[in-house]
Amino acid sequence: MISKTVMIVDDESMIRNIVKKILNIKGHSCIEAESGVQAINLLKENTDIEFIILDLTMPGMSGEDTYYKIREFNNSVKVIISSGLVDTDLREKLYNDGVMKFLQKPFKMDELVASLQ
Repeated sequence: MISKTVMIVDDESMIRNIVKKILNIKGHSCIEAESGVQAINLLKENTDIEFIILDLTMPGMSGEDTYYKIREFNNSVKVIISSGLVDTDLREKLYNDGVMKFLQKPFKMDELVASLQ
């Protein structure tokens, strides 16, 4: 497996830590962001980020707003939305606008790892 650089964006530190541990075990490098604003700033500073696992529901800037801000300056990073909520209309809209995949929380380790293909 080829190592990838992944940004984990979630306001819950426990989620970030678990995802980071799983991805580190699989050989990937991880950068963590606890908010949409922090994620945008980190992405501008780190051009080697290949994937973003982005929580949809966060205080302040939502995952949806974060996604569209990212697309204003970076169209190449692959974005995976992570959410415990099921909103099929929003999911369809984001797929149509370039989101690569959705991970329904709680997700399994193999689903997480497979999403980085």
